[in-house]
Amino acid sequence: MDNEYLKLSIKPKTENPTISANHEVKLNDWVLGHGVTKIELSMPAYERPKLKIECYLDEVDIKEVLVGKEILPLSKYLSDSKEG
Repeated sequence: MDNEYLKLSIKPKTENPTISANHEVKLNDWVLGHGVTKIELSMPAYERPKLKIECYLDEVDIKEVLVGKEILPLSKYLSDSKEG
């Protein structure tokens, strides 16, 4: 499969699943589960399907932040906010 495509797969984990937790939800090869609190699939007529995933993160690693036309380290903003 082409790496530019996103494929959503939803399959039951049990014989008669009655709640969403009893389904396996995959986005390409990634199984959604840990930290995911909400999955919203919108499929309006004549538009491409849209998927929203709400989740809690275990860790956030931000190397650089884009501001205007230049890229500045996040640490610059953190140190500036402590002074003001």
